[in-house]
Amino acid sequence: MVTDGAGTPLTIEVTAGQVHESTRAESIIGQAVACRIGTRRKERKKRCKPRKLAGDKGYSAQRVRDWLREQRIESVIPHKDNEKARHDPSVVFDKKAYRGRAVVEQCVGWLKE
Repeated sequence: MVTDGAGTPLTIEVTAGQVHESTRAESIIGQAVACRIGTRRKERKKRCKPRKLAGDKGYSAQRVRDWLREQRIESVIPHKDNEKARHDPSVVFDKKAYRGRAVVEQCVGWLKE
């Protein structure tokens, strides 16, 4: 699931339980951030993609990070414990932006109710 910063669901993709999250990342994120430029002046937006995208460790794959970089979206995804970047002091992780990921968990809880 991809939500906006307020917790509004933008895209949901249901897969089998054994499908890893990172294999569907480009598809679901691409659907959520697709630019829709309207014909009316009010419908046009200067930026239709988020500046940052927070995800859990399930999305910690170099392929996902590279794809986000190509889309000009900063990835806020923690590295897994066994990744070299996790122990590299030059890699900076935006903890404040990562806290925004809780909105997705709250949205899932809301939908389950």
